Amino acid sequence: MQEILRVFPSLFILNYSKTTFVLWDIIKKTISKIIGAKGIIMKKRRGATIFNWIFSVFCILAFFVYWGTLSSFLFLVVGIVSLPISIFREIFEKIPGAGKSRIAILAVAFFVALGLTPKSSHELPTSSPASTPSIAVSSSSAASSSLLATPSPSPTSVEDSYFNVTFIDVGQADSALIECDGHFMLIDGGNVADSSKIYTVLKNHNASYLDYVIGTHAHEDHIGGLSGALEYATADTVFCPVTDYDSDAFQNFKNRANANGGIIIPSAGTEFSLGSASVHILGLNASDNTNDTSIILKITYGSTSFLFTGDAEYAGEQAVIGTDLSADVLKVGHHGSETSTSYQFLREVMPEYAVISVGANNSYGHPDDAVLSRLRDADVKVFRTDMQGDITIESDGDSIVVTPSKNADANTNPTQTDGSGQNATISQQQEATVQPPAVPAQPVPTPEPVPQQPSQGNMVWISGSGKKYHSNPNCSGMKNPWQVSIGEAQSMGREPCKKCY
Repeated sequence: MQEILRVFPSLFILNYSKTTFVLWDIIKKTISKIIGAKGIIMKKRRGATIFNWIFSVFCILAFFVYWGTLSSFLFLVVGIVSLPISIFREIFEKIPGAGKSRIAILAVAFFVALGLTPKSSHELPTSSPASTPSIAVSSSSAASSSLLATPSPSPTSVEDSYFNVTFIDVGQADSALIECDGHFMLIDGGNVADSSKIYTVLKNHNASYLDYVIGTHAHEDHIGGLSGALEYATADTVFCPVTDYDSDAFQNFKNRANANGGIIIPSAGTEFSLGSASVHILGLNASDNTNDTSIILKITYGSTSFLFTGDAEYAGEQAVIGTDLSADVLKVGHHGSETSTSYQFLREVMPEYAVISVGANNSYGHPDDAVLSRLRDADVKVFRTDMQGDITIESDGDSIVVTPSKNADANTNPTQTDGSGQNATISQQQEATVQPPAVPAQPVPTPEPVPQQPSQGNMVWISGSGKKYHSNPNCSGMKNPWQVSIGEAQSMGREPCKKCY
């Protein structure tokens, strides 16, 4: 809006000078020569009148756009006095001074209005949060830019801009607050019991207005606390993959959402802006498995990018394979369950950093050792809310800084665990006792090449609930099966099915 306004000072000067009439004469003569229709030639004054009306309507509309500001009042004044109505013309003529003086007075008012026009409807903070020990990291991922569905600054232009994500420690649940240039988006809100914490986090960030609220799927540990969020803040847009779900937590969330325009089910490919960041909904999968209905979205800020997956399992991940999944930071799906974050999915994302939102000593054994192993294999640095509390990630568009609220140096992805991913390390004494005795090095024979097997022979079928892998996707009444390699199935602890093998 402000860029458009910068064009109008020159038009304003033209509006109250003889130049307007000279230009109008030129336009009339040009049209007459081109089409040879003298009948359309209008009087000089009529052309200026049309111009006056257009300019005046613009000024008055500017008043309503910026209602309540000094600039809006000045635009209203300029618009009214420029209307080609005799009563206002008489008022204008009574302004002391010659014509040029009157032009100068209105010109000054217009320029002042431009200078007072706010850049954003959201107030920007005047100071940055208090600093805590940080881990500085650089980004090597170059996320692609795309056109936004709504007018916004370019997502690659981050001058005089800022961006941060706070992964809120809500135990065995999920919630993240994203802020960019004074605009806010809340992804999930933890359990119902987390409502007060979400309320407090929003209040501490002065996030009384949320541009977007996203419930990735209908489970309570993701949408339960959104009722508390919408009690504190109003929301412009509320996204969720469903509008109905049989739980009290969802009904409370729905009631709050209805007070903010209701729940909108987005479609894959939906794009919108959050300040100077762009948000791209990559997909949501229609499935009987609620986890696999999760909204998967990517946020791009400059050359840095963040991927949020909700509780998407293998089927949900497969649904977005083929889109641009590359990201610097991955919010690990389903709290680190072994049914999420497959090798194939990781190869598509190739993150440098991963955040696992998980409760300490949870009964599910999250994060699963298999997932931690995959993240180690992919050389991904892991951050965990169960060990490190709230985790804040700031970006300047080129690099990111990760700031855990505690235990910044914790070993979040140990090579040895108790089977549930809970052990951070083992003692040096324990380590010493398990070291094998030194053995003289022996030459390793070069293995003979093994003939390549057909690709179908290396692939098997698995489901989310089974413990077997199959050669037939229709075996044992599997629901929503997908293919993985035999090696990957075996790494998950799967055994061959006795029926089809």
